[in-house]
Amino acid sequence: FSNKGLESIQKNNPFLAEWVTMQRRELQQWEGMGENDEDDENGIRHRLHLMKVTKSFLSFISNKDRAQPLTTKHTNCSCPNKDEIYWERQYGQLAAWYIKYGTYSSKGMPSKMKKFISRQQEQYRLLNDGVDSEMTVERVEKLDEIFFPFDK
Repeated sequence: FSNKGLESIQKNNPFLAEWVTMQRRELQQWEGMGENDEDDENGIRHRLHLMKVTKSFLSFISNKDRAQPLTTKHTNCSCPNKDEIYWERQYGQLAAWYIKYGTYSSKGMPSKMKKFISRQQEQYRLLNDGVDSEMTVERVEKLDEIFFPFDK
């Protein structure tokens, strides 16, 4: 992103803008490393982990227009319903949180996001128990892409 593009992103998605800024700083640090510096394996693993989450999040951002509510009713349409749109928005915010902080720790996390996490964990347990659940295979796959903690 150029600086002008970053300003535009800051208005629409401050989490993503902050992530881009952090990546720029990190790139500058990596470029400044000498050949004899030892690699911090955990740090590299963590950065790769966040890069995978970011890829998933950016894919979500590029497809979010598909999840916009329609102003007219369609009878033969597989349009997303209100619950699906809400879920997608919460998913996007959760992915942005994880990209920014690298954790699902609830310290400082908005209460709405904490409730979303608890709900997804509960729905996942119901799905595994064979009980009716809001959780779908597609949602499990999406949450898995951002390394969601299903078991807590």
